[in-house]
Amino acid sequence: MRKVEIVLILLSVTAIILRCFAIEGGILLTLLSFSLLSIFYLLGSFLLLNGIPVKRTFKKDAYLQVSWKRILWSVLVGIVWSMALPGILFSLNRWWGAQMMLVTGLLLVLPVLIISLFLYVPRPSAFHAAILIRSAVLFSIGFAFFVSQIWL
Repeated sequence: MRKVEIVLILLSVTAIILRCFAIEGGILLTLLSFSLLSIFYLLGSFLLLNGIPVKRTFKKDAYLQVSWKRILWSVLVGIVWSMALPGILFSLNRWWGAQMMLVTGLLLVLPVLIISLFLYVPRPSAFHAAILIRSAVLFSIGFAFFVSQIWL
């Protein structure tokens, strides 16, 4: 799952670079890569964050060592991340409604970031570190686009 995430992130970065240099197909690749990354986080966040292989998704023994709270939190985090990415996409393409989607995404990612920070500080774990890092990156990128829209 991490390889899929890395490929989608690299595809998104490549699309942004193509778009910055006004190369043909940059907008289409941006739309495709951000949409796929959003769908990936929506449907696969609990597998990614809990380290469950795709082959064992439907096997009961894959979930024995994972608590229901952890699965629920990873699903909610995936929903939030998948809602924040379209705001960044709309902002990047300067489409109508971008600022509202971006603010909504930022207001959803911020509580995830704060809660993950409070859960990580007393008891550091790879699970909360992964959520914290991804949420911080998403929030930083979204905030940068938000500030750039206000000042430009």
